[in-house]
Amino acid sequence: MEVKSTNSISFKLWMSFLLFTLLIIIILWLFQVVFFSAFSGAMKVREICKLGDELVANIDQGVTSDYERLTIGSGVTTLIFNQKGELLYASALLELGGYKGSETRMEISDKFIDELDRMFALNETDTLVTRESMGERDIKLRYCAYITQEDGTRQYVYLQSTLINSDFTSRVLAIQLVLVTLLIVFFAFFISRFMSERLTRPLSDLTATAERFGEDEDAMFNQNTGYYELDRLASTLNYAKTEIANTERFRRELVANVSHDLKTPLTIIKGNAETIMDIIGDDKHKRDESLAVIIDETDRLTTLVNDLLNVSRLESNTHEISYSDFDFSEVVEIIVNHFRVLERTKNYVFETQIEPDIIIHSDKAQLEKVIYNLIGNAVNYTGEDRRVMIRLFSKEGRMRLEIEDTGKGIAPEEQSSIWEKYYRTAEHKRTSVGTGLGLSIVRGIMENLGGDYGVSSCLGKGSIFFIELEKEHTEVNND
Repeated sequence: MEVKSTNSISFKLWMSFLLFTLLIIIILWLFQVVFFSAFSGAMKVREICKLGDELVANIDQGVTSDYERLTIGSGVTTLIFNQKGELLYASALLELGGYKGSETRMEISDKFIDELDRMFALNETDTLVTRESMGERDIKLRYCAYITQEDGTRQYVYLQSTLINSDFTSRVLAIQLVLVTLLIVFFAFFISRFMSERLTRPLSDLTATAERFGEDEDAMFNQNTGYYELDRLASTLNYAKTEIANTERFRRELVANVSHDLKTPLTIIKGNAETIMDIIGDDKHKRDESLAVIIDETDRLTTLVNDLLNVSRLESNTHEISYSDFDFSEVVEIIVNHFRVLERTKNYVFETQIEPDIIIHSDKAQLEKVIYNLIGNAVNYTGEDRRVMIRLFSKEGRMRLEIEDTGKGIAPEEQSSIWEKYYRTAEHKRTSVGTGLGLSIVRGIMENLGGDYGVSSCLGKGSIFFIELEKEHTEVNND
């Protein structure tokens, strides 16, 4: 058997079960042995007082059959007599300081009645409860009360019962409790051990599964332990494992893609530099062509580095948002005009429907990056007709910008993934233009600004990327 540490949950649960068992045994000993006599005496006094008070309260109705059954079952003798000593009711005859009269008419002695009156006067009460020892074993309990009649005389209610000495009963209970204690401790030892092992086994399984994570990528935590809290913990850990695996996969892809994007321009730059140095010589035309390639690839590297820095700032939430009021329509027009050079050089067509004078309160520089990335994405993936449609309009206090292309479209199941860094759909292969980080930057900026973003696309019918913001936008605290 595996030796458990005294700091383990299993050991502490085991000890807790045993301590709880011992506590129950101690309570049983206290109430069944140590305090048994006191409890039994107090309950007998309470019982005789309750019977007497009930009889006094209903004295006009006399002694009912229900009352007689209660007194007989409780071992209580009841007498009712008047101040002259005449016995009005007796459940049994008692020796109360002697009787007087004939056998057919028993009366209470005057001496006993005088003694009762003296005790009533001394205690200034109309109800008395007394105890009287009867040798070493028994105690006599007495209850006496009087009721003043209309003529000024008294009528007495007298109850008597014997409280048998409980020493013998206590000894019997003590012997039984010794046996019960031994049995309880014996079974509690093994049952508590079994229960502690059973309760902690799922935790041990979770630990064993976690230890296999580094070796077995498919290892998952059991979510059917039979305990709600552990099932929730296992579900959370499985989710965390999946997210960690995804993060690691994205990291590897990012390193691979960034390495590729850095290697290609560096190779081109190196090749053209060597060409200039070894082959071209004084040929100015060829030298200018090679230098132009070097400059273009350097610009591409600069764009890649800037995009990586932007993604890093957005993910670490270190970029400070600068809010201001500005004409968003004008910003869109200016950026579209920057792209119109492609209409002359590469036969692109930019169609615009821009509602004028849309004033918003937001971060102008960040939204410019969003527009550049969305239009650049459309330029990269539009269809053979090279058409890109830009629409800007406002509705119900919000502005919406839509960038539409005529490309191959995006499958529904991939539309939520395109916003990840370097994600490539089955239908789209990233070209040499761009860094593969544009849509990730759009997502980060819009989330920081508290705006909405998304895509509507069908395979074979192109895609519409959109962003939405409140025109009077509430500043977002990203602390």
